[in-house]
Amino acid sequence: MKLISNKSLLFTSLILLPVNIMMMFFPLVNILGYESSVINGILFFLLVGFRAISFSSNNIISAQDYGNHFRHNITFVLIMLLIPLILGIFSTILFSECPLSDGILFYLVIAIPNILFGYTIGLFISQLIKRFRYITFVAIFFLILLIPLIEFYFHPQVYFYNLIIGFFPGTIYDEDMTVDGLLLSYRILQLAFFIALLFISHRIFSRSIKKSVSLIIVIATVIVFFFIKPFLNYSTDLNRLEKSLKGKIHTEHFEILYSSSIDNNAALYLAQLHEYYFEQVIQNLGIGFNEKIISIVFRDENEKRKLIGAGRADIAKPWLRQIFLNYPTFDETLKHEIVHVVAGKFGTTPFKVAENLNPAMIEGIAMAIENDYDGFTVHQMAKMAFNSGYKISIERLFSGLNFFSNYSSISYIYAGSFIKYLSDTYGVAKLKQLYSDIDFYKYYEKDLSKLEEEYKLFLKNIVVEQNINTAQLYFGGKTIFKKHCARTAAYKTKKAIYLFQSGKYTEAEASFHNVYKYSGSYQALNGLLNSSIKLKKYNSAERYFSSEKNKFMGSPYKYNMELLLGDLYVLNDKIDSAKFYYDSLIVQN
Repeated sequence: MKLISNKSLLFTSLILLPVNIMMMFFPLVNILGYESSVINGILFFLLVGFRAISFSSNNIISAQDYGNHFRHNITFVLIMLLIPLILGIFSTILFSECPLSDGILFYLVIAIPNILFGYTIGLFISQLIKRFRYITFVAIFFLILLIPLIEFYFHPQVYFYNLIIGFFPGTIYDEDMTVDGLLLSYRILQLAFFIALLFISHRIFSRSIKKSVSLIIVIATVIVFFFIKPFLNYSTDLNRLEKSLKGKIHTEHFEILYSSSIDNNAALYLAQLHEYYFEQVIQNLGIGFNEKIISIVFRDENEKRKLIGAGRADIAKPWLRQIFLNYPTFDETLKHEIVHVVAGKFGTTPFKVAENLNPAMIEGIAMAIENDYDGFTVHQMAKMAFNSGYKISIERLFSGLNFFSNYSSISYIYAGSFIKYLSDTYGVAKLKQLYSDIDFYKYYEKDLSKLEEEYKLFLKNIVVEQNINTAQLYFGGKTIFKKHCARTAAYKTKKAIYLFQSGKYTEAEASFHNVYKYSGSYQALNGLLNSSIKLKKYNSAERYFSSEKNKFMGSPYKYNMELLLGDLYVLNDKIDSAKFYYDSLIVQN
């Protein structure tokens, strides 16, 4: 037994050590946080499950052995827990100034419970069957991971609660995430279920309960829990949305569900704009579309995040003919999301989108048909980006998941401009064929690299008033992969904003300052300075702001910084200095 234990410890260490060392060199996972906890949680589940099957096969020969199975494996469990924790703490301290408390909380709630879950399932399988135990365990592992896809496919939601992953907020653009009461309650319910499952496994071993009966109890419990998840707020179906939002209006092509906080006149305008954009989209794509689209409009990003996830990102589900919008900004994204659904008529895969779920093609066609980015056409924006040094390879953009490696506006603009070029030059009919069968040579008799050359020659002839400052405003941001402590900073900033809005300026100032120290985010600095202004600390705010402004000169926030600094100079009666910044903003614009 000692030999088996030593081999298991060595195998576990050889898996966990290299993986966690490698993670130290990749963004997001190089600190102790949500992403690293998910990865280690998956490893924990698999390793302890294999260990449970191996241990029960070789060492459990009596009821006493079975009752002491955790005691026999305490060293194994402790070493497994400590390897990622120690390396995660070390990496967080070495590579960032992120607070450890949030990372440890994610580790405790997401990663550690998987030890119980994986071990219990391994033991339960060992009691039920004598052959194919490892294959059965791996099959159950993938089945558990598949359940969120079922919810995502058939329900409006894009978030999910899952046994192995814990929780996923919806999109990578949603940085605001923390361990909240709902996630804690979900994990507590799971812990209770698996403690009961341990008890059932023991009863099977002692032959006081039949295997068939125990299996029926477990399967029935899992099925019942799956169907009551919407009532517990762990998933969202259309029925829950209708009860939560309450507003409903029908048009020729839409069924619109909207928040009860939106008044009747606003809802009428909402409905008219839906139909107006719909007509534009079907004309531009040259397609008939008779099915009704379900449009769901939330009061704000907080209501949307609570009910379906993806609080900040408006989204569409073409296969369900559903679009999801935030009311304050719906007119900026409505046409874009309608394109996604209408394009589903010639889309492929079960999701009715571009072949291979290609994100550049999916977003490119929506950007091309929308053709409006803050008042600019996609070609004008692409030319502005290109001339200002924000250049990317179109061939690379349309390959794999490289779409997400750039700042979002850059990928969206170039994808949209290139797709519009193809549509205008070669016709929308070929573009629709390409959407469901991404083979550029087949439809254009030219490979993608040749089409990219043509596109860049075309782009050179686009006339746009060149302003490098405007380009910096639109394209100078960072992806989530390049931000410091992105999830913790987003959540803590949100809490600080609530303090500010509640008039608790001293607390807000301290909270914003704390976030800014480790994240360096503009949102935190802006909140800090506005809190100081409310507290009439004009001189200290000016000094601090002046010392920090150079850190943002290459970012889209440069202009906000200069405007706020000008305001601070006015408050300190330094009119000439204020005039300098105000004049500078006028010139840059």
